[in-house]
Amino acid sequence: MKRTITAAIVSAGLVLSGCSRKTSIRFGTAPEGGVYYSFGAELARLVTEQDPDYQISVRSTAGSAANLRLLSEGYIKAGIAQSDLINEMYYDADSADTDNAKTYSAIASLYMEAVQIVVRSDSDIHTLFDLQGKKVSIGQEESGTERNAKELLDAAGLQEGDVTTLNYDYEDAMDHLLNKDIDAMFVTAGAPADIIEEHQDEIRLLSLDEDMVNHILALAPGLEAVTIPSDTYGSQDAIQTVGVRSVLVASNEASSDLIYLMTETLFAKTEELQSIVSADLQLDPAEAVKGITIPFHEGALKWYEEHDIDTEVAG
Repeated sequence: MKRTITAAIVSAGLVLSGCSRKTSIRFGTAPEGGVYYSFGAELARLVTEQDPDYQISVRSTAGSAANLRLLSEGYIKAGIAQSDLINEMYYDADSADTDNAKTYSAIASLYMEAVQIVVRSDSDIHTLFDLQGKKVSIGQEESGTERNAKELLDAAGLQEGDVTTLNYDYEDAMDHLLNKDIDAMFVTAGAPADIIEEHQDEIRLLSLDEDMVNHILALAPGLEAVTIPSDTYGSQDAIQTVGVRSVLVASNEASSDLIYLMTETLFAKTEELQSIVSADLQLDPAEAVKGITIPFHEGALKWYEEHDIDTEVAG
């Protein structure tokens, strides 16, 4: 059981500050109760604890795609997003947001997020193909889960009309799943994910065979092969799936001093951050630069250079 987030930071948008002159920014996370929100709120608290002149307002959003859009629009100055979406928005020449996407940069990779396909324990669904004709929650609109769910359904040849897709958040989706209103739900999150762990005796996860994993990776190169170890959820066997890296990103307009402090806090306060979330954070500096496909923010780059971390291994 992870320690409870202090009451001072549980409300989305709550200002973590004192009363003196402040530099204020908004930090985009995801719905309350998830890893992005919990992690972002704790990081904001720790940064402000290090320097009270920084005021960080934690905002609950739909998730990765929403955070990247809000960064591009200038509404937030930092946030968390999936590596596949970051790469697409930054480099995809066909994206209408490409120019705006280049207004933000990376701080660090945080942890691997697995695409977890959840069904009831008594379900007759065992493969992606079995989702044909079923009702499936694919996550909220503008979430990374929604994007990954569509990628996996496409890989299985399931088009619009083959599956009834619904945009529920994780809690609503789990309620509908257990009430038999839907047949499956997608969760892209670090494992163990709280929403799955809480109901592990009532559900199970689909494991993808090697051919399907390779097929998905060929169609969606932003994804990586991921194994959820056995016993992550009760006594389940190892689960083969795909996943992405969660990445801490910042607007290029964000203060270099603030992002330097955020980077420093990230690696100095690893134990405090890990105690807040169930996902297995990977906050070794040499590992945190891996999988980054866009430039680093100058504040983060300064910290890495001072600590002799080779950022050329990124990507």
